[in-house]
Amino acid sequence: VQETIELLASKGVGTVEELTDACANYPFEDYTFLDSSKLGDISRMEGFLYPDTHEFYTGKAVLAIDTLLYAFQMQISEQMQADIQKSGYSLSEIVTMASMIEKESINDDAERKNIASVLYNRLETTDRETYGYLQLDTTIYYALSLEGKDKTAFDKDLDSPYNTYKYAGLPAGPICCPGMESIKAAIYPNDTEYFYFAAGKDGVNHFFKTYNEHLAFINSDMYQPD
Repeated sequence: VQETIELLASKGVGTVEELTDACANYPFEDYTFLDSSKLGDISRMEGFLYPDTHEFYTGKAVLAIDTLLYAFQMQISEQMQADIQKSGYSLSEIVTMASMIEKESINDDAERKNIASVLYNRLETTDRETYGYLQLDTTIYYALSLEGKDKTAFDKDLDSPYNTYKYAGLPAGPICCPGMESIKAAIYPNDTEYFYFAAGKDGVNHFFKTYNEHLAFINSDMYQPD
C-alpha cells in the first residue's frame, strides 16, 4: 500500500498525505471486504489495491483509491465468490494466500498453483512436521519493511504476526496487492503432495514432497538463495 501511495503521488494523482488519509480514514462503505476494525490504518487496504494500468483524475485522492478498490471488486466473479465460500476460507484469507504466492512465484501459472498447494498442504495436513507453519522468507521481509528495514535484517525469530516461521497459520494479512493469476491460484490450487519448494539457478521454483529432498536441493549447486 505504501508503495502504491508513493507511486500515485509521483505521478501527480495526489499528495502522499492526501492518499494516505484516503487509505486510512475514508470509509469506502461499498467495499465489504475491507476490515472496518482497521479504519484509521492504511493496512486495511493491503491486498485490495488492484495492480493494473489505470487512468486517474489528478487531485482526487479518494477517487483514485476507489478506482483501485473497484477494479479489485470487478475481478472477483460470482463463480469465484461461490468457490471461495466452498473452500472454507474467507476472501481476506484467500487474498492473503494470493499475496504470498505473488511474492514467491516466478511468473508461471502452473508454478503459482503448485506454491498454493504447498501452502494449503502445510496449513491442513495435521500429521506432518510442517503442520500450520508456512515458513516463508517473504513474510518476514514484509514485516521488516513495516519497520523501515531491508532484507539484511532478516531474522527467523523476529517477533511479528507476519513471521510465518515463528507463528502458525496465515500471517496477519496480505503482504502485497496480488494480481489476478495469484488470486486464481489461491482459489484453484494444484492437487499435489508437495510441502517444500525452493528457487533454482535455472530460474524456476523446484517442489519437493519430503524435507530430505528439499535439503538435498538447497545443498546442491542448483539452489539459488535470495
